[in-house]
Amino acid sequence: MIATNPKAPNGRRLVAALIDGVVGAAPALLIPLAFLLARDADAPFGFGPVPLAILAATLVAAAWGAAYFLAKDGFGGRGLGKRAAGLIVVQRETNAPCTLWPAVLRQLVWAGLGAVPLVGWLVEPIAVLAREDGRRVGDLAAGTQVVTVEAHEAERARREAMLLHAPPVGVDAVHLRQAMREVDDLTRHAD
Repeated sequence: MIATNPKAPNGRRLVAALIDGVVGAAPALLIPLAFLLARDADAPFGFGPVPLAILAATLVAAAWGAAYFLAKDGFGGRGLGKRAAGLIVVQRETNAPCTLWPAVLRQLVWAGLGAVPLVGWLVEPIAVLAREDGRRVGDLAAGTQVVTVEAHEAERARREAMLLHAPPVGVDAVHLRQAMREVDDLTRHAD
């Protein structure tokens, strides 16, 4: 059964993206710090033979940024940005929070489209704005949707209520209604 969650507000999605961008890029601050630590007043141009600190800081920043970008929504459907904005990425089929591999797939699609200058950069934002459900191309590929936490909880409650009222496994609704009518008829005749 496909989830019936409404589109998440675009403003909240933008806030989440900005927060995630800051978190993903924060280790890049290590690079200027490495430059300062590598400074040697006696060396030519003020820098000594310590480019390894700069290289290490660059590699750490790049690895963190890539890992955070790919996996941020794969643990409970929420990276730091979506947590702060009250959003969650859910699987459309089950309404369950997004897991690691669908999260990675949706981000790889975004990165692949972003590799195409100008046109590729616009595809995902246009899809979010244009589609009624707010799903971008990465969401379509991964079978996911960004929704508010409130909408996710409401859909979960709706599904639980449906399960409580669902016929037993292997019994279709027509036969269940027919059996219930027969029981009603028997109880009326017994009175």
